[in-house]
Amino acid sequence: MYKFTGKRYMTCGVHQEVDLVLQMYLWKLVDDLLRLQPNSVDYLQIFELLPEEKNGILLQKIVHRQEVPPYSKIHQIFILQPIQQKIYIIDDIEHVTMLLSEEY
Repeated sequence: MYKFTGKRYMTCGVHQEVDLVLQMYLWKLVDDLLRLQPNSVDYLQIFELLPEEKNGILLQKIVHRQEVPPYSKIHQIFILQPIQQKIYIIDDIEHVTMLLSEEY
């Protein structure tokens, strides 16, 4: 059972490419999922990030999903510089790591 309670880390790629506000929001989404579904959170959390325009405003679209059990939810937040990226958060029990998909 994965609880994402180990020490939290991020890779250099995340540090360089992902705004701190967005990093914190992704951690919050994992924490929220744990609160809502404490017994059905996969070790691999997937976040697909895309810039999206809505009513003339550029937003960050976040598709948060996991494979087992299936889960998917779309979020939109205002952030100064939306990015296009895929990010994983992986729990190996002792450590929880946020990384860009190409760093996997």
